[in-house]
Amino acid sequence: MLYPAVREFTDYDRRLAAVLAASTVMHLVRDDAALRRAKLTERTLGLIHDRMHVDHAVGLTAGTLHITPAAARTLLEHHARTHHTPLRALAQHITTGSLTPADLTGADTRDTGTGTGGTGTT
Repeated sequence: MLYPAVREFTDYDRRLAAVLAASTVMHLVRDDAALRRAKLTERTLGLIHDRMHVDHAVGLTAGTLHITPAAARTLLEHHARTHHTPLRALAQHITTGSLTPADLTGADTRDTGTGTGGTGTT
């Protein structure tokens, strides 16, 4: 507040300034809490999304390679570790089709017409 001359503040002026300061602090604290909640929600949704990709990749790998889900998860984790790739990134490659489950083992799982589900063996 600008005044053209020296002015002494009254008790009312001091109380008003205290109320405005407290109100400003409360607003800032509330904004911080809302921002923290929004960030936490964003992180949680990101983790759920990553988990869904990994579970989807496990299912695709298990179904394609005819192995158990536990074995598929182990294969994905081993491939991610040995190729220095985050598991979520590997899972995304599997679920988008840019990498196939066969690429994890080097095996050819294309259907050869033998009716055995793609390995060509009986």
